[in-house]
Amino acid sequence: MRKTMGLVIGIMIIFISGTLYAAPGDTCATATVISTMPYTDANTNNCSCTNDAVDYSSCMGYYDSGYDGFYEYTNNTGADFLVEVCATDNIGSDYLGVGLYEGCPSAGASCLGFIGASTLNSCFTACLENGVTYYILVDNWASPNCADDYTLTLTNEGPCPTPPANDTCDGVIALACNSCIEGSTLLTVNDFDCSSGSITSGADLVYSFTLTNTNTVTIVAEADFDADFAVSTVCDDGSAGTLLCVDRTGTQTDPSCGDIANHDYGYAVWSQMLEAGTYYIWLDTYAGAPTGNFALEILCELYVELLSFDATAVRRGVRLDWETAVEVDVLGFNIFRQQLGKNSVFGEMVLLNPDIIPSRGGAFNGAKYSFLDPYVENGKTYRYTLRSVELSTESKDLSATEITYQKKVK
Repeated sequence: MRKTMGLVIGIMIIFISGTLYAAPGDTCATATVISTMPYTDANTNNCSCTNDAVDYSSCMGYYDSGYDGFYEYTNNTGADFLVEVCATDNIGSDYLGVGLYEGCPSAGASCLGFIGASTLNSCFTACLENGVTYYILVDNWASPNCADDYTLTLTNEGPCPTPPANDTCDGVIALACNSCIEGSTLLTVNDFDCSSGSITSGADLVYSFTLTNTNTVTIVAEADFDADFAVSTVCDDGSAGTLLCVDRTGTQTDPSCGDIANHDYGYAVWSQMLEAGTYYIWLDTYAGAPTGNFALEILCELYVELLSFDATAVRRGVRLDWETAVEVDVLGFNIFRQQLGKNSVFGEMVLLNPDIIPSRGGAFNGAKYSFLDPYVENGKTYRYTLRSVELSTESKDLSATEITYQKKVK
């Protein structure tokens, strides 16, 4: 009788809702051993396990809060190969997470991949080195703390592909300002840990851009996975020189760069004034999210912080006054005038100044300007537009103001 009971307990068979499920081991020491691939553990659960593991790599995030189920696999095939790990929450709403580790996760092992969702049905891939032992951790949120019915599959997908060159600093890809690039993180590995923020555990790629002058730079990343990025002044492990780690900030419904399906799942944007120099962009995933396709856009634009733009009637015409707080990469300004016609529509824009009005401000200071338009008629209505011109001769409308001229008399 004792032997029978011991056998039942040893193989951890439990009965839930009238169905038999075989649960995995609940520690690395008692992990269910996977001997060959393909491997499938169908209609199983982790509800008889306990919360033993602590994921020191933070790969699992909130999904490292429920009952733990462990699987162990040692690659004895004689070669490295790419494994596809898939998991399905068969009942749904169990908040199931699955992570793959090179070693026991509770011993500080590195995370190679992770998937997690309220109703999980997803896969990820990772390269398994020959002779190395790996562990798969199946876990949940704190509530619900286990999955009643899930299916786990592992498949040998053949030789490990070569990672892209810009998976490391040695192969960094230089981007030009105002450009867009599309790519995939599918074959990347985790090389970069941001010194602050959440970019710590996902696959990443590194790009660079160079500024010849102080400029305002905007970077937008759109992806079909949970995308983040960091901007750094050096290309290393992120221990020094990091400007910022950028989390997702809202959703993007009209992508301006690339054609990425489901891009509003991963969307991050960052904008900052930067001095001349070379900078590095690390495109990464949020807390070990799946890899996927992305579009990365870098915009370097002139920047003017305009404080005011006013039109005043004076005896000799219309005086235009404007003041700036900051001027970056600005060559100067142009002023355009339109006259209101009989049909209450403003007419053609006419450039008033024969030469560009030179910029007198800079990245850390602004300036005050005045311009007189003497060619106006009493009682007529005019619209004036102030336009900035950058060093590359591209221009941008800053503000417009309207006035009905009434001649001033002494």
